[in-house]
Amino acid sequence: MSDKITPREFNDDLRRALRKSKKFSDVDLDAVENIFQGDLNESGAGWGIDKGEIEDRFKWLRKNKSKHKLDTEELDILEEEMMKLL
Repeated sequence: MSDKITPREFNDDLRRALRKSKKFSDVDLDAVENIFQGDLNESGAGWGIDKGEIEDRFKWLRKNKSKHKLDTEELDILEEEMMKLL
């Protein structure tokens, strides 16, 4: 457990967990990566995405469903798996 999800954890651990859920295709996984890419690769205090950034991103995703292809169930699974990595 750490205070951030690193790019390695995102690409390895999160993708593996989402694949196991059987709900995410490779296209979905690429979409998830694109959504969080900017947060993951910010320079500064260290690369990664923290809990506050995750919460903010999910607020936006749930409010703006027409701007991405993830449904409510996928968002729930994604958020749960990301929080497990913190």
